[in-house]
Amino acid sequence: MLVSNSFSDSSFMSGSTVSHPRVTSATVRSGLSRPQWVRGYRPLADPDLAGVKIGVTGAGGFIGGRLVERLTLEHDALVQATVRSWHSAVWISRYNAAIHSANVQDTASLTTAFKGCDVVVHCANGGNRPEEIWATNVGGTKNVIQACLDTKVRRLVFVSSIAVHGCQPPNGVDELSPYDFEGSVYSRSKIAAERLVKAVHRSGDLETVIIRPTFVWGPRSALFSVRPLQAMQQGRFRLVNQGSGDCHAVFVETVVDALIRASAVQAAAGRAFLVADDFGIQWRDFYTAYAQMLNLDPDQLPSVDAKRLTTRGQAFLYGLLKRKLEDWKGNPAPLWRKVLRRSSRIVADKLAAGGAMNLWDLRKQARQGSLNTDAMQRVLKVRSRYSFNDAMELTEQWLRDQACLPLDGSNPR
Repeated sequence: MLVSNSFSDSSFMSGSTVSHPRVTSATVRSGLSRPQWVRGYRPLADPDLAGVKIGVTGAGGFIGGRLVERLTLEHDALVQATVRSWHSAVWISRYNAAIHSANVQDTASLTTAFKGCDVVVHCANGGNRPEEIWATNVGGTKNVIQACLDTKVRRLVFVSSIAVHGCQPPNGVDELSPYDFEGSVYSRSKIAAERLVKAVHRSGDLETVIIRPTFVWGPRSALFSVRPLQAMQQGRFRLVNQGSGDCHAVFVETVVDALIRASAVQAAAGRAFLVADDFGIQWRDFYTAYAQMLNLDPDQLPSVDAKRLTTRGQAFLYGLLKRKLEDWKGNPAPLWRKVLRRSSRIVADKLAAGGAMNLWDLRKQARQGSLNTDAMQRVLKVRSRYSFNDAMELTEQWLRDQACLPLDGSNPR
């Protein structure tokens, strides 16, 4: 049952704050208004966050949106959700959260959103060009910290990434393993942001917790759920080394469990946590599940050899062209830029059609080795609450609901 909107058109377009008393925890518990993809979901009863005011940046995104959903539906928290643009608020507008138009580049808008918050969970990240990535992940985190200080927030939970340890972390990597400064712009930006977060915790002015998820998949995941399906449908998909690399991808529910627990567990203050599931699978197992959704024979999935010079060369060229295409965006543009842009796009598209991927993904999927998530389990008390098969079933439900797959289970090709 959807409750009518509490805002007028003029208040929505004016741009600051909108409250949406729509789907509530009571209606979800009664079986009404439960989002379709969470049939069979398992609420996390602990901790008690009822009435706690929690700010969430990046609430229009994949992880942030699911966090808002669960904080309101399972925990009755008073959520202050920030979105950069109103069109990204569609998903969370069904829930009883206050939605703020706020940009991490604008400290004043964040300060307005965070007023009265006890905890802020910083999920926002993004950008395609290096300068955009750095501005959002580093500059934006600096602004979030300042807004937390200005509004007397008690704790900041920062969503980082396992990327701070590089694309091929050492075997047994844990939170105390060294940073890898030779990685991508994204990974270096997360390292720089983590340093800001750690520094403010050491100052004693703000409690902080750092969450480092691996590769997050599940309902609403473009990168690790929708795109693999599309690549398989279009004949562009490739395994790496026959899919023999160890897959430490993490289901979105496990990540959100960790964020919720990190908001409340006192012993988590000042610490970082790797977050991954313990499914014990390889990349072949992971992608086989998607192939089966399409009625494809997993044994027929093509593969590339990560050690071959031609494979690495194509990966390097593909990554370079994708970066240059971002650099050359924008109009009006001089003729030379238009020519370079068009020719580069043609080459990049041909490489993609042949299954090319960037070097980071190639090395990531070739890695064999374990992760140490003992701290996540021991301090946050977070473990995988879904089996791999159950998590994939929930993901498939959502993919069919969103017409990424046909409802009747037939091959969509």
